[in-house]
Amino acid sequence: MEYNCQNVGDSMAVAMNGKLTFEDQQRFRAMISEMSDASAARWVIDLTNLEFIDSAGLGLLLRVKATSDKQNRELERI
Repeated sequence: MEYNCQNVGDSMAVAMNGKLTFEDQQRFRAMISEMSDASAARWVIDLTNLEFIDSAGLGLLLRVKATSDKQNRELERI
C-alpha cells in the first residue's frame, strides 16, 4: 500500500492505492501518526484506488476509526 497525506483546509485527506494487507501494519501506523500530528478536525480517507483489502487490512481501517473517535475527529470515507 502506498499513501499520500495532504492538508486541505480543515481536513486531512489521505489517498491510498495498491493492496492493504497484513504486511502494511508499520506503514499504516506511520500514516495514522501523520494524520494525528495534523491539526485537522476532519479526516477524509480515499479508498477508491485500493485494489485489494485483506482481513488484516480491514482491521487497520478499523484502527483509523478508533483513533479518530478517540481524538474527536470526524472521519469520512470516499
